[in-house]
Amino acid sequence: KLFAPAAVIVAVLSPLIVPTTNAQGCASTCPPLDDTGKAIPSLCVNSTVPATYLAKSHSICHPLPADVPSTPPDFKLDDYADSIVVLANHYIGCNAGRRESGVFAHVAQRYHDMLNAAPESDANERKKIIFVTSLKGGSACERWADMYQSDGVRLYPDSEVTPREMPWTVSDVDYRLRDDYFTTPFGHPSYVVLAPSRLGGAVDDEGGALVVRNKFVGPCCGFVRYSDCQPDTARELDAMLSDAIDAILLAMEEDAEEPAAADGEGMVEPPPTTTIPTTTTTEPATSETATVIDESCIVGQFSEWSPCSIDCGPTEGTQFRWRSVVDNRPALATEAAVTDEGEALVGPEQQNRREACPSPVEVRSCSPADEESVLQPSSVDGTTTSSAVDARSSLCVPVCIPEFGGSKPKIVEVATGFDSPRDVAFHPTPGLHLGDRSEGRDFNPAVGEEAWVANGANHSISIVAALGSEAHQTTISRRDRGYYHYLVNVTALSFNVVPPSVSGRDAAKDSFAYFSVCNDNNNDYMGSKEENYFMGPTLYDTDPDPAKGNLVNRLGEPCNSAEQCTFLHADMLHESPSCIGIAHDPEVDTAYGTVYWAFDSTGDRKDGQLVRFDFQQPHGPGSMDHSVAAIRRYPEVKLHKAEDGVHAGMVVHPTRREIFISNPGDGTILAVDADSGTYARTAREEYPIYSNRLPSFEYSVWECVNQRVFAKGLDKPTGLALSPDGNRLFVAERGTGKIHVHDVESGALVGTIDTGYTSINGMSFSPDTNILHFVDDSSNSLVAVKPRGACSTQYQTRLTEGYEQALTAATLALGEDFSITKNFTCVANPIPPNASLFDQVHVGTGYASDDPNVQAMAGMDAAAALLANRTDCGLESDLNFDALLLGGYYCHQCLPINNGSMCDTGGICRNVQWRGFVCDNEFIVRVDPVTGDISLYEPDGTEPISFEDITLRIGVTYRFTIVDDNLVSVHASEDRSEPALSLPGNACGCAKNGPLLLTIDDSTPGPVYLRSKVYLRSNVASSSVIGIKVEQSSDATMEMQMKDTEALTSGTDSDEMITADDTGASAAVMPELLRLTTVVASLTALLLSLGD
Repeated sequence: KLFAPAAVIVAVLSPLIVPTTNAQGCASTCPPLDDTGKAIPSLCVNSTVPATYLAKSHSICHPLPADVPSTPPDFKLDDYADSIVVLANHYIGCNAGRRESGVFAHVAQRYHDMLNAAPESDANERKKIIFVTSLKGGSACERWADMYQSDGVRLYPDSEVTPREMPWTVSDVDYRLRDDYFTTPFGHPSYVVLAPSRLGGAVDDEGGALVVRNKFVGPCCGFVRYSDCQPDTARELDAMLSDAIDAILLAMEEDAEEPAAADGEGMVEPPPTTTIPTTTTTEPATSETATVIDESCIVGQFSEWSPCSIDCGPTEGTQFRWRSVVDNRPALATEAAVTDEGEALVGPEQQNRREACPSPVEVRSCSPADEESVLQPSSVDGTTTSSAVDARSSLCVPVCIPEFGGSKPKIVEVATGFDSPRDVAFHPTPGLHLGDRSEGRDFNPAVGEEAWVANGANHSISIVAALGSEAHQTTISRRDRGYYHYLVNVTALSFNVVPPSVSGRDAAKDSFAYFSVCNDNNNDYMGSKEENYFMGPTLYDTDPDPAKGNLVNRLGEPCNSAEQCTFLHADMLHESPSCIGIAHDPEVDTAYGTVYWAFDSTGDRKDGQLVRFDFQQPHGPGSMDHSVAAIRRYPEVKLHKAEDGVHAGMVVHPTRREIFISNPGDGTILAVDADSGTYARTAREEYPIYSNRLPSFEYSVWECVNQRVFAKGLDKPTGLALSPDGNRLFVAERGTGKIHVHDVESGALVGTIDTGYTSINGMSFSPDTNILHFVDDSSNSLVAVKPRGACSTQYQTRLTEGYEQALTAATLALGEDFSITKNFTCVANPIPPNASLFDQVHVGTGYASDDPNVQAMAGMDAAAALLANRTDCGLESDLNFDALLLGGYYCHQCLPINNGSMCDTGGICRNVQWRGFVCDNEFIVRVDPVTGDISLYEPDGTEPISFEDITLRIGVTYRFTIVDDNLVSVHASEDRSEPALSLPGNACGCAKNGPLLLTIDDSTPGPVYLRSKVYLRSNVASSSVIGIKVEQSSDATMEMQMKDTEALTSGTDSDEMITADDTGASAAVMPELLRLTTVVASLTALLLSLGD
């Protein structure tokens, strides 16, 4: 349900800025330009490749060493510092870029045949040229690479070149090659040619031994479908690559110190030009499959059961046994056939999903209290001693929890006044965001720690600055201007706390100190619109640098230290409605570090699901491009929420690579292997609500994930926190108010405290003091758990020694693939169900458009102005409220609560399209630094306002923002001897470089006076006074009468009506018009009453 015209529906729910026509498209411009015209730092021609890029290891998924012995299992580019390296940026799927992959395969093999004379069996021989394909987007790397090589044969039917050894295909699941060498928005498909730096051309002296010599977008860029790009067009890539490679070969030959050897081992002549047919080759729709030899699985004998992982206490442990299992069956034949549109045909073997061999590992539960389970061998060699049996007991020797101290810890409220707090996290760089002054308030960034609290009831983030300092601790709250979408019912937040010194990421790409939130809402605009499930995590950058645009005023401009500031989101994805938990992944493999795991409580409408969001390169404030992201659903991880407002804790262990997840609806804690699972199929058919349709946007279903129940039997578990050393997991039990401590290695319960609170939500450790903090919903408080004294003994894991020895033995026997949580018999299902679980809300336009340009600034069509007149605001009306944000509206009669604006009480907003909004109860105050003369401006005005034209309305709070350091105060009299009015929260009734808030009520004298005071260098004060009229109480009475009359004439109860104070619905009706129509309204009311 979208408004017309459809061209206005752009691709991202972003605050929009003034449009520009300077976008990247399919140009080879470098650095590339985003949709705002901003240049994105990238490797360009003559750039030296950073040594950190060259040192990264990449695994080759095709061809495999078993098929081509000269193929190494993995490689680093710095091993090929004297070679030519050609990189291709490809995506799986039936897009036009598929056409070029066959050409690339042909060119790669042709140059390999001419230049790489090493024997096929020698994988260690350094090649003179290598070709590497970065393949991504899901699906099986081997399957698509096979098709690319088959395409190479079909595209060159008269050639003797058959792709086999080249190219090397890398399953770029973390998008490292793409993000390092083809930084978005550089187009797809695209290519980079690297040459040894000794040949010259580098514009810098830093970096590694390879230099970018060529970088360009392929000829099929811009075509949507596979069939749109004809073979002749795709074959243009041949000449583009050949010209680039031949030029480097010539430079190499000229650079050689010795002439080429007579035996031909030196440099060769540039290859001859390949004859390219001019006619289009007909591509077959089917292909033959290999004969399957019926071989069996070779299964060994099971070992003895391992000892129980736990030997005391009430916690259930595990035992396992293992055996050798060898799958001696040949691999299923890979189908290389495609349809006319390039869609890969899935053969019957893949559809039937041949059963896996039996599992090499079996696991069962055990309990110290269970004699049958307890009386197991206590060591790997199978011996059992009486002392070992006697040692097992249901009672454990108490351990001291360092975070609680030697005795019961002290439970202390450290901050209050929140509004249904759902989660708490600590900023990794206290003071970065607030600095020493913000919104007219002073802060002390060098003091204490900084807690960020998610408030579900008022959709905000509260920042507790200088936490722990009695002199300096204070709290300030922030929202997004579109909080009803980006922060609505915010229930979880998580920071990227991995600094560049640890991650090794480029400063221009690193997302350290970003945070993401999860919103427990199905996108219903706070109950004013039918839910459409177009909801997911929002990403924010906390750096307040004005050049970055992350912190803005109402008008969308970088806010100064005096103005009210709002977040401007860096990105948002829309695939997890009603999300109640989120955790940043501390991995260091991706280029940007924007991987977050989310608790999607909607899932498939039966069970919630775990979802992995990789924002990859955030689109940034003001941009509109959502074409780059990778979202993976894990439907096997079944999650269930409790009642609304209950948080689900999530935390990723940095070394074990396990995600611990509170499952409040089931009373369990799950542990999921973050690096497990395999691609099964695209998610676009089952879950058709997603952010972008371009191939660079991965949306997939992953199956066969390793998971286990870490703890069970809990009464509504919520917050989770890992101890600073990673050895203990702290679990908040909302139903009892207790905090349990579990040993991470064994899962054993090692401690419990009763907090006395009844609605605990999120938890987090402060990074400097290592104190556990939690938020409590009903008391609206932030609480610290402070240890009493130090532990007298060192903490020891509860994992039994015999179990550890058994793990070591099994790992040595089975290799790194051994796991007690892995489902070895799981086979991913590649066939999507013949049904969709949701309806796509953006059909044919916007996010669902095949046109890539719709996700650029070109989508900001001037026709969006037509939305200003839309009044079909009903719950089930045709107007899609997402369209209002997409159309550049932050103030509109259909948006919730005061027309969507954040005006102070009684203010009426005015939309400034593509930028933001202004409020009629806000004035910018400027004071002449010499005379002290006061001038008032509208927030977007350039000329002063005449004081005589202003009348302050009763019931309205006015914001006077003083933008300089000259003191301004409010008075009841123009008499300079009279003191200023004492205001709520502002006893002096004054402000400088900040806001002066004045609420007008029946007791407010009229007029009121603003007085300035300026101190000159001679210390002689200069002062000025202005008077502003105040509305009489009778005007407010008439306005209320008018509202009551409108309610009568519309047949709506006045107490149910949306008033101007609530939504600004009367934005166009000025008080003067109200006074002129009062008589008519009164007569109408009288006639209606007579009629009744």
